[in-house]
Amino acid sequence: MVFVGHAFAVVFISETLPAAINHGAWLLTPSPWVGVWVFFVLSGYLMGKGFYLGRYSFTKKGAGAYFINRALKIVPLYWTAVLVCYALINPEIFQISNLWMLWNILFFNYDGTLPINPDGALWTVSTEVHFYLMVPFLFGIFSTIDRKRAFIFIGAALVASLAYRGIARMIWGPDAWVTLIFTPTLSNMDLFLTGFFLNPIIQSYKTTKTTIKNGIAIGFGILAIFYVIQSYVFAQGVVLHHFPVAVALKGLGPTITAIFIALVIAMFELGDRRGEYKLGRKTQIFGLLTYAIYVWHAPILTAIKDAVGPIHDIWSASAFTFVAFSITLIVGAVSYYLIEVPFERFKTTNRLEGKVKLAESSPL
Repeated sequence: MVFVGHAFAVVFISETLPAAINHGAWLLTPSPWVGVWVFFVLSGYLMGKGFYLGRYSFTKKGAGAYFINRALKIVPLYWTAVLVCYALINPEIFQISNLWMLWNILFFNYDGTLPINPDGALWTVSTEVHFYLMVPFLFGIFSTIDRKRAFIFIGAALVASLAYRGIARMIWGPDAWVTLIFTPTLSNMDLFLTGFFLNPIIQSYKTTKTTIKNGIAIGFGILAIFYVIQSYVFAQGVVLHHFPVAVALKGLGPTITAIFIALVIAMFELGDRRGEYKLGRKTQIFGLLTYAIYVWHAPILTAIKDAVGPIHDIWSASAFTFVAFSITLIVGAVSYYLIEVPFERFKTTNRLEGKVKLAESSPL
């Protein structure tokens, strides 16, 4: 969603895109915003799951192992991408007068709006890191909550953030979108907390051996419906500039995303595993490359656009999107095996029963 949305609706915008959208091409313009919101819900669930399942214990050693593992996953590739992009695209950031910007980006205090900005998509990594820092403390506070309270906390987070977005827009107008609504950690907390509080809910159902017949298939169905809805809304509201639709997407989009993705996670986790899809095993490499693809995709898309110039039709946009994705996939794979995998070997965990080597990796 993030890659394709950025390609067709941001970078390779063709002269024929509006007409093509009216003939069904809106399926090619999924919302990158929504893709980011999906990331936040997933990361909230997966990071919380590490504690709720006992991979990490709520002790100094457990929290320490968690922070070290997050740093080993995030920092090496992130710093590599930042330094490479700036060296090739904006070397002036290494001047003494501009080092404050480099410092903010390297240490995750970045919202994508700095004067020198070769990879604006990296703001999400900063926001993710802020979320990661909260997880052990959230678990320490809420480790014993029951299913009912977890539902209440999710509802409260969704309502509070919905109210915040509405109030921010009423007070500061459209200018509030990027700096006060879209990128700040606080305004995305409902997404992360929805994922986090899913853990006690799902574990409660698993304890009673509750399963959902055809749950995995239902989950894929929900995803398909969600993809169609958000693609159409983004195309109408943002690409075709229908103002009321864009306002609705910005205001209600995060809340709706949180609900849809929470349902998908629940279906996948509680679905009857008999006849589980074997395709997942065969395609999991794409999941492992998710982080690398995200980190590199924006500068690669921009570099290709700078090289080819104006895009005249959607067929050209499709061709350049395919080329960009192929290059990004190759660069992402190289980065994964040369940077991420070596650092993965240093990961450890602190389970309730003791310290063991972490035997699995997460795309987040």
